[in-house]
Amino acid sequence: MANISTSGVFNTHQQPPLPSEHPEVKSVRRRERIQFSCTLCRSKKLKCDRVQPCRSCVGRGLARSCTYVHTGLNSQVRELGEQNPSRGNNSNIQNKVNQLEELVVSLMGALNGSNKSELKQFAPASLVPTTAIYKEQVSVRPTTAKDTEDANLAVSFGRMTVEDAATKYVDSAHWTAILQGISELKDQLDDDADPANEFIEAPEYEHPCPQLLFGSTNHSTKTEIVSAMPPRDMVDRLVSKFFNLFDMGAVILHRRTFLAEYESFWESPMNMHVMWIGMLYAMIYLAYFLQEAQPSTFAIPYFTNSTKDTYREKVVQCLVLGNYTTCVPYTIQTLALYFVIEHFRYRDTEPGCWILQGIILRVAIRAGYHRDASHYPELSSFQGEMRRRLWAKLVQLDLAVSHQNGLPRMIRPGMSDTAEPRNLTDDDFSEDVEELPPSRPDTDVTAMLRVVVRNRLGVIYSEIVDLTANTKHTPYKEIMRLDSLLHKTRDKLPVSFKWRPMRESVTDDSDLVLYRIFLDVFFHAARCTLHRSYCDIARTDPRYKYSRHVCIESAMRLLENQYLCGEEMRPGGQLHGCMWMQSSLTNHDFLVGTTILCLDMNQLLVDGPVQEACAGQFDNQEGLGKVISRMRKALTVWNLLAENSREARSGAHVLRVVLEKLEKRNVFGGDPKLKNGMNSAFLTQSPQQTPPFVTSQSSTYLNTGSSTHYEDFQTNQELVDGLDWDLWDSQTYPDHSDVFGNINFQNGLGDFEYTGLERDFGL
Repeated sequence: MANISTSGVFNTHQQPPLPSEHPEVKSVRRRERIQFSCTLCRSKKLKCDRVQPCRSCVGRGLARSCTYVHTGLNSQVRELGEQNPSRGNNSNIQNKVNQLEELVVSLMGALNGSNKSELKQFAPASLVPTTAIYKEQVSVRPTTAKDTEDANLAVSFGRMTVEDAATKYVDSAHWTAILQGISELKDQLDDDADPANEFIEAPEYEHPCPQLLFGSTNHSTKTEIVSAMPPRDMVDRLVSKFFNLFDMGAVILHRRTFLAEYESFWESPMNMHVMWIGMLYAMIYLAYFLQEAQPSTFAIPYFTNSTKDTYREKVVQCLVLGNYTTCVPYTIQTLALYFVIEHFRYRDTEPGCWILQGIILRVAIRAGYHRDASHYPELSSFQGEMRRRLWAKLVQLDLAVSHQNGLPRMIRPGMSDTAEPRNLTDDDFSEDVEELPPSRPDTDVTAMLRVVVRNRLGVIYSEIVDLTANTKHTPYKEIMRLDSLLHKTRDKLPVSFKWRPMRESVTDDSDLVLYRIFLDVFFHAARCTLHRSYCDIARTDPRYKYSRHVCIESAMRLLENQYLCGEEMRPGGQLHGCMWMQSSLTNHDFLVGTTILCLDMNQLLVDGPVQEACAGQFDNQEGLGKVISRMRKALTVWNLLAENSREARSGAHVLRVVLEKLEKRNVFGGDPKLKNGMNSAFLTQSPQQTPPFVTSQSSTYLNTGSSTHYEDFQTNQELVDGLDWDLWDSQTYPDHSDVFGNINFQNGLGDFEYTGLERDFGL
């Protein structure tokens, strides 16, 4: 057994030192203080409750890394570092922890004949094996498979931040909570943080939150509201654009019914309810918003940015004047359109929109939208179907916005029995219909079918999101049940909505093509959310190998979709007319994919390669090359968006940090061009700098000074025209032999099959 000095408790091989022959020369030895706090709490100066694992580590999702280091063992680690200076200088905290674990295992093996009481008597409390990492090596008590599963999983309580006495919480599935694992390591291991990488505050808006929440609107009379309406010929063009381009309008409004009411309004504006007028103002605002997203179409000289903001204010004035809490006709429609207005004003996640969504749902529930209209003879067949349509859209928004904010859904299971709306067009039924016609087949693609299909996947996704908010442990069997159900639901999607490469979609409408992409993003984001909590333990436990494979594969697919959207939404692309549909909701899913890949690569650097039994196709040279290639492409995309988005800056910052670490550890191989040339400039650029792949011609787009969200977005997308993709692709498969030269790579995936992202996307 190694000679370990632990304050004399186990020091049986050394004799006490002899008295010095020269008492006047005393050997000064610093008395080392025993470390009672765990390693993480001590390094971050946090209060530690001294249990295993401590509450602080459990709350941060780092229960498996909660380690107590004894003074004597610290000395032993220093001795090991002195014997190997190069390793000692470059070692990190995780390496020290691994060395300590080996020493403790050796100690436990030597004392295997001692009973538990003797072990407690002679060994310090911090050395008693209580966590799952030792249960596989030391026989303390009989364990079952379920015990091991529960013990190995780090219970995460989400992420809580406190700033200026204000608290903010997100659940464990949120991308910032996933990123916390890297942040903790960065705080401990990175001593040379680059100040240039610090996040820059996003520009403040005049109204940083939805106006309706703060009452920051001048009250107005109905006469003043009506008099502010633009001329009819201008409104006619805007209403036409609203219905032709905005799919939500075709869902929550019946065209023929609206047209009749529209004519009545112009005949006698003061006789129309103020809530309906507010809905019309919302349509005008959104139509002008769509005009900004498509500057190549007809111009509207009557409108300016200040005029547009005035119409947004009119929507709020109508909601207040009409008392939206009483839910008069068209209240939910006006509130829903107002929510879309506020949502598209922000490039990043806005908590105020989530609160606004909660208000809308409460008003809708008070009006009974959560109960199917067939229970109530007071409601006509027409009213019942329109209520089903509107409720289906609210359910969709609740899932998307709640998950984006990392918070529980507001519509809980079992609280609604509203039936699925039928696949009908507005010509199939009217206000005077006594009985609704049967639903059209799923082969007939309508605006309503898109909502229905997404909600079919959303039912499973909702269960998955609810698991992340559950305070109790979820058995792995339930995870696999939802995984199977998710795949079966995806397989049953109508053929028109199933994924197909862009080269097979050249004859399809651009909005249908983009909808397929969004459904694919929806599916893979659900897979990441479902399996994320098992991804870390899968590096050492082959039982969960499938979960890690799913997370990496789906994260790769998410980043491929991000790149595809960026390519096709630029001028001349197949999806350029739909670029307004890309918002912070889809960017959230892309951030999830980004952080999952970054965390996995960071764990590779900290913990080393996965165990051979847990290795898969992304753990060999070719697989890692593909992962790094995806990360590089994602870094370029986030850099293009970073000027106007704080979340994009965060994504670019995290990718840059991880890629720099990979480069420092020589994961990129020994190619001097890759190591010292373009790659270094690529990684160290700030968000405001022009990416090295951008030509001088395209770099002029960086400083256009655009004042609107979609002008900025279009400007960023045009940068892709100047990228030298051949130069990029020539450097996407580096040699990883320095890291993996001594590893016997095997597929180890069993029945798993690589989906072939390049083949699917035609890249």
